[in-house]
Amino acid sequence: MKDIITVVDSYCGSGKTMWAIQHINEIRKDQRILFITPFLSECKRIKAQCASKNFVSPDVRSGRGRKMNSLIQLIRSGKNIVSTHALFSNLDEELITELQKKNYTLIIDEAMEILKKVNIYEDLDADKGEEKTYVDLKTLISKDIIKVSDYGEVSWNEDAILDKYKYIETKSKLNSLIMIDDTVLMWTFPYTIFKNDLFKEIYILTYQFDFQLQYYYFKYYNIDYFKKEVVKNGDSGKYELVDFGKFSLDVDFRKNIKSLIEICDSEKLNAIGSHSIFLSEKTPVTALSMSWYKRNEDELKTIQKNMINYFKNIVSSSGKERMWTTFKDYQAKIKGDGVSSKNFIAINARATNDFANRKYLAYVINRYLSPSFSHFFTQQGICLDQDKFALSELVQWIWRSAIRNGEKIYIYIPSERMRGLLQNWLDI
Repeated sequence: MKDIITVVDSYCGSGKTMWAIQHINEIRKDQRILFITPFLSECKRIKAQCASKNFVSPDVRSGRGRKMNSLIQLIRSGKNIVSTHALFSNLDEELITELQKKNYTLIIDEAMEILKKVNIYEDLDADKGEEKTYVDLKTLISKDIIKVSDYGEVSWNEDAILDKYKYIETKSKLNSLIMIDDTVLMWTFPYTIFKNDLFKEIYILTYQFDFQLQYYYFKYYNIDYFKKEVVKNGDSGKYELVDFGKFSLDVDFRKNIKSLIEICDSEKLNAIGSHSIFLSEKTPVTALSMSWYKRNEDELKTIQKNMINYFKNIVSSSGKERMWTTFKDYQAKIKGDGVSSKNFIAINARATNDFANRKYLAYVINRYLSPSFSHFFTQQGICLDQDKFALSELVQWIWRSAIRNGEKIYIYIPSERMRGLLQNWLDI
């Protein structure tokens, strides 16, 4: 396969999207473009700033109730398309067949979600739905409707027709279902997109790629790529791609933003995330992790009170200037007066400017990859760096705030581990 994948790994605010817009506008008229972004607001931006390319987006009406049908029709017609990660992740065999005919340029804004547990029971909560899915999978195996290879890859018996399990049938035919440790069913983004010359060229716009799951996913499937970063030419004013690491761009970025981040050092407020304490006999190094939250729900009120104290007394902020996060399952249990749902920003927020007025932040979790995700890679001898992953997630979340506009921010990070990772990163 020819080398067509370029990972544009540049620090937040370096101009990755501006380079992409410039590149799109310079591409010859007959070259088709597929731009994938996390948010609908970014779709509007691409349409507005690349007006001559006449970008269109899939819609339910033209797709007769399914946006995927609309996307397939647009590709078949050779349109320039801007769409979301969510829709692109649901690609099927028909979409891949159409892409093979058209030689598109693919630009992906931010790394994709490339791994998730399968739950075909959306009416149940995640854990129960995943468990019930697994029980059904064992039944399908026993009836020889599906098979699982020695590598955990799930394949479908072509003779079987079961509407209830259409999701499993569709995804297994794309080689994107993997059984982990004979207990968990995982979906992976179809590697065909990156390996079978479907596109003329592929660009992935992100930051700290080597810290992210997609980096390990590329290792897992032996997907080759080049790394570049963005610089702005002072003479021409144009954005350019240069070899990654050619200049000390990331080091300079961290040095420049260090003075813009004030981390709360209150011993009282940070005590709940300290390595030195034990709550419900939980290993202290994992304080404020997901497993800690599950075992220490009686401490959630303390987290809430600490955030209220921080926002109201330590930094004297107004509600419209705040943003906070926790694990989604615990949002409702922590929110309250001073930490409202209006100020909640999901831990995986990406590529949005909607919160650029927020100066006062609270990040009250200790981020780890799910053990199932780690097992997916370690079964192939690929070891993940949990600290790098956690740091990348934290930096991306922080960059949703006013710091993206060069303004100073104030942040409460009670987890001793997360606070240390951020401080060490800034102290380069």
